[in-house]
Amino acid sequence: MLEELAVLRDRVLDGAALEDGDVLLDVGCGNGLIGFGALERGVGEVIFADVSAALLEDCRELAAKAGVLERCRFVESPAEDLRGVADEGTTECYALQSGVQLGEHLGLSQSTAERLMRAQRVESTLRGRQNPAYALPAECRDGGRLDLEPASGWFP
Repeated sequence: MLEELAVLRDRVLDGAALEDGDVLLDVGCGNGLIGFGALERGVGEVIFADVSAALLEDCRELAAKAGVLERCRFVESPAEDLRGVADEGTTECYALQSGVQLGEHLGLSQSTAERLMRAQRVESTLRGRQNPAYALPAECRDGGRLDLEPASGWFP
């Protein structure tokens, strides 16, 4: 099973196309599988975000043991409201996109998951008007720099 997790971690990190010095936001980090893999690949910083204080403490201890604590931040917060992350619009963009995949994983049809994410996008737009920190960046469109799967058409 650990080998399967390593394969999955590597697939996620390969898809992220991280470069030395990048910052990775590991939302729902759990025990840090993705984040610690990114640190091994040379990212400048990992922000471990999770609702569980206990899991974040585990990540903090692992980071200290690995000698990478200075390259880590820890944010205790639910994924839909990442307090402490400066660019809320970008995190909102990624959360909306991954929501389609999560919905499908949970058994929703692609069209239902997309409809729900479009409704969430409307809510996000309204929130962005009230607080500019939450405004979705222009790159959060199909084919934009922040589009996780430009050919998918999931994110208008």
